[in-house]
Amino acid sequence: MLKADAYGMEGRVIDGFDILDLYDNFKPLVDHCREKQIPAFVDLKTYRYLGHSMSDPQKYRTKEEVEQYKAK
Repeated sequence: MLKADAYGMEGRVIDGFDILDLYDNFKPLVDHCREKQIPAFVDLKTYRYLGHSMSDPQKYRTKEEVEQYKAK
């Protein structure tokens, strides 16, 4: 279930690491929204490699986790 379902909106979950998947899924949704003048919800799956700020020690994740996502 997507968050969009709770609002009666269209929604998509898109892999932000795959630029072709991003384009192939996002563009048709944007075109549809523009044509119908309606909103949609996009859950774009990405990963932040750096902390929230320069003072963030990033103790909430391991270096292995970060490297795993960088490999994508």
